[in-house]
This record gives sequence, C-alpha cells and structure tokens, in this order.
Amino acid sequence: MTRPLDELNMRLSAPPDAWARLLRWLALGGWTVLVASGYFFGMAKPVLETFFDRQHHILVRKLWNMALVDYSFTLLWISLAVGLIGIGINLWRRRVKQEELRTNLLLLAFISLAGILANLWYFSAA
Repeated sequence: MTRPLDELNMRLSAPPDAWARLLRWLALGGWTVLVASGYFFGMAKPVLETFFDRQHHILVRKLWNMALVDYSFTLLWISLAVGLIGIGINLWRRRVKQEELRTNLLLLAFISLAGILANLWYFSAA
C-alpha cells in the first residue's frame, strides 16, 4: 500500500506525456507568434521626424504601413487561437489528471485579445 505523498511524488517525477509536450509546444509557438506580431506592429509605426531629418531635408514616412498592421492583426488572431486551443486542452487534462492550469496560455490569450481589441479600436474606420 502506498501513501498519498508517494503517489504524488511518482506522478510529479514521471516524464511528461504527449499532451503535456503538446501544451508546451503550443505555448512556445503562441508566444513566438505574439512576439512576431509585436515586431511587425512596431515596424508599421510611422517614423518620428528628428532635428537631423529636418536639417538635411530627409523625408520620413508619416503614415502607418497598413500592410504590416494587417499582418500583425492576423498574427494576433493566430496567437489567440493557439492560446484558446491550449486552454481547452489544459482544462480537459485538468479534469482528467488533476493538473494545474497553465498561466502562460491564459496570459497569451489575454494579451492577444487585448491586442486585437486595441487594433480594432485604433484602426477601425469610423
């Protein structure tokens, strides 16, 4: 007869199964897509004109690059979908195996949703 603490230690020291590895890869992929979305959004911003630009009559882009904004928006939707799929798998595993809820997937979905709403708020045509 094993004690409950021994069963807990055996379960925690067991190697991760395929679902746990899938959740890890989903989180890694989702965060990579979210960082890429932030990079493209940063590249889409208009360039601020500096003193040296005015002094040397250098033209800078003063408008948003909407192609990159749209690409960033698409990547936000992909990261939200990956986060929600990961949360769904994690909730199913939590019910089956009493596993903890992965906060990185929750943060991924929340930040993606906030980015989508901010994008819709700022770039929606009135």
